[in-house]
Amino acid sequence: MKTIIPPIARGILAGLALVFCLATPAGAQINVGLKAAKSEIIPFESARMLVDITNRSAKPILLATATDGSDSWIRFTVTDERGNLVPMTGTILPIAPIQLRPGQTIEHGIDLGTIYPLTSYGAYTIQASVFCPPDRAFSSSKNVRLNVVGARELWSDAFGVPAGKPGAGTSRIFRLLQLRTMDGLKIYVRLDDRTTGKVLACYPLGSTLDLREPTYTIDNEANLHVLYQAAPDISYHVIIDSSGKPVSKDAYRDGQGTRPNLAAAPDNAIGVTGGRLYDPQVEAAKKQNTRRVSERPEGLEKLLPTAGGKPAPPPPPENTPSENYQPLRPPGRP
Repeated sequence: MKTIIPPIARGILAGLALVFCLATPAGAQINVGLKAAKSEIIPFESARMLVDITNRSAKPILLATATDGSDSWIRFTVTDERGNLVPMTGTILPIAPIQLRPGQTIEHGIDLGTIYPLTSYGAYTIQASVFCPPDRAFSSSKNVRLNVVGARELWSDAFGVPAGKPGAGTSRIFRLLQLRTMDGLKIYVRLDDRTTGKVLACYPLGSTLDLREPTYTIDNEANLHVLYQAAPDISYHVIIDSSGKPVSKDAYRDGQGTRPNLAAAPDNAIGVTGGRLYDPQVEAAKKQNTRRVSERPEGLEKLLPTAGGKPAPPPPPENTPSENYQPLRPPGRP
């Protein structure tokens, strides 16, 4: 029996075939893959994309500038939820030619947030295309979906950049944002220029919990201090300078009856009181090097509690509060 395909269906099939041919040229000598470093971001956050390129041929391939004279051999196509093309607002920096051996795969990372205005909420569809000189054509990846979602603002405060620092004399705003994801709760910092309205920085500080609200303040040097809870007994103290760059990130573990607190001295110097400094890497190394009971070194028994009640060695020193520091509390709490 002969199958009859309606005219409308024939048109759809023809269109799909055309799209496939355009995306994957017959006999293409390279294969292009694309993935997003994060499938969900907030406006102005880095939209890092990873492009995988594999040489499927038996000969080396030199990835170089396209024959149309463009500066880069990688291109992107970005469409919004309605299927409209998103115009470029930046340029892809020139990429040096790369020699690809037969069977070799390379990965190239690009922040699309510096090239396309991915600042409106919604789902974006992204495709990468790489020019292959032997084919004299572009090979394209499959489409990748990127969601731009809104975050809840916890706090914001304006400050002036002091003399001697980049942007001295300008007015800026620090913002703390919170985003609930499939992986848990994330806390973000964002820095805006009040004069130009430009977002100077926006990135996550890390994962946090709902158990304790973060505390935060700006010191005399226009540095932002944030103390947030990352685990039931672990908190992080992060310092960000007036340009939005991270200065330091220290971990604190709850002590015996004390918890880390962000505190201010009369001169507005900011520090952490309570708890004790904690190095996750050192602790992990200690666990890996932990001996079995049968491997106890000679004399260790003298340091351990005994049936007679001999005390164990004292715990690590606490981060004892200073009389000059007064703990800061989250806004809205007594």
